Amino acid sequence: MLSVADTGTVDTAAQELSGAGPDGPGPEEPVVNKGPRYIYDTIFNKMSQRIGLMCLIASFFLPTDGGGFTICWFQNLFDLPCPGCGLGRSITNMTHLDPGAAFEYHPWGIPLYFLIIVLAVSNFFPQRWLDAMRAWMVTRESRARWFYWTFIGTFLVYGFARLGYYIAVAPA
Repeated sequence: MLSVADTGTVDTAAQELSGAGPDGPGPEEPVVNKGPRYIYDTIFNKMSQRIGLMCLIASFFLPTDGGGFTICWFQNLFDLPCPGCGLGRSITNMTHLDPGAAFEYHPWGIPLYFLIIVLAVSNFFPQRWLDAMRAWMVTRESRARWFYWTFIGTFLVYGFARLGYYIAVAPA
């Protein structure tokens, strides 16, 4: 192999392998489309699984009435409930086996609680089980996507309807 000192140029084979031209690095690697993002990948990613486990563990130790204060910035700022206000207390009440109170705090806390249980438990599933779950859900992608967006839409409709109710009926 010739050195730079012998030829006065950089080794062209090394340039070809690295993709760099004689004036520096070559063009950026093209962005490869990895295909569609499935709802399974949105819901069952590692971060969601870990957050689900932390939420489930925390719900055993949190008071069911919220402890007398709120961490909701929207409620602290406007003195009105946001679409998600009450979810933490609802999930905590489900953990403490009080679904009636959970429903009163936030009706979507009940289905969300069961999703959190599945996410928390899936941390301990073998990878082949997760792959099987993904394959099953991907074959039902259109239905899964419909349920996902229906859940989000009805959650927001409920939240904004409750917000409108509080604005219209709240004592001055």
